[in-house]
Amino acid sequence: MDATTNKPVSGIIAKAENQTNMMSWLDSLKQQGLNPVAVTTDGKQTAVRAFRSVWPSIITQRCLFHIKLQIQAWVRAKPKYESSKAIARLAGKIDQVKTRSDIEDFKDEYSRTRVGHKDELNSFKSDHPIQSDTLRAYSLFKNALPYCFFYLEDTSIVHTSNALEGYFKQIQNIKGFKHCGLTEDHLFRFIVWKLYFDG
Repeated sequence: MDATTNKPVSGIIAKAENQTNMMSWLDSLKQQGLNPVAVTTDGKQTAVRAFRSVWPSIITQRCLFHIKLQIQAWVRAKPKYESSKAIARLAGKIDQVKTRSDIEDFKDEYSRTRVGHKDELNSFKSDHPIQSDTLRAYSLFKNALPYCFFYLEDTSIVHTSNALEGYFKQIQNIKGFKHCGLTEDHLFRFIVWKLYFDG
C-alpha cells in the first residue's frame, strides 16, 4: 500500500507469508520499476529480510501499534510482576515520541527500566509462560528501537501499518461474509479485481 494515498500497490494470494513467496513477489515488483524508499512492517522478519534483500538501502520502519499490542499481550491484561508493569507503561508511550529529543528520552527510559528491573528479570525462568513472555517483551523493545522512529526524519514514512491492516480486513470480509458462496477460483479473481480497482 502507498502510504501517501492509502491505495494498494500490489498484492498476492499465498498459503503462507514465507521467504519464497515474498521474494518472488517483491522481485517481480522491482522488475516493474517499483523502488520504495521505506517500508513500514509489523516486524515479521520474513518480510523485513525480503524487503532488504530486494532493496538493500530501504528503510524498515517498525509499526508502533504492533509493538504496543505485542508487548501488552505478552505481559497480560493485569501484569503480575513489576518489570512487566514497567515495560507495559513504556509501550503505552511509544507513539507519543514526536521530536528527536523525545527519541533519546524514550531510549534512556527503556535503559533505566531494564536496569532498574535487572534482578527480577534475571530471576525469571525461560520455561515459565508469563516470565518468559516478559523477557520476550524486553527483547522486542531492544531489537525494535533502532527501527522505530524513522518517521520523524521523513514525514512520508508512516509509523503504523493500520491503514493496510484496515484494508486487509476488507479482503477478509469479502471471503468470510459478503461473498461466502464464491468458489475458490472466483473468490481469488474477485480479490485480484478489488486490488486492481482500488489501486
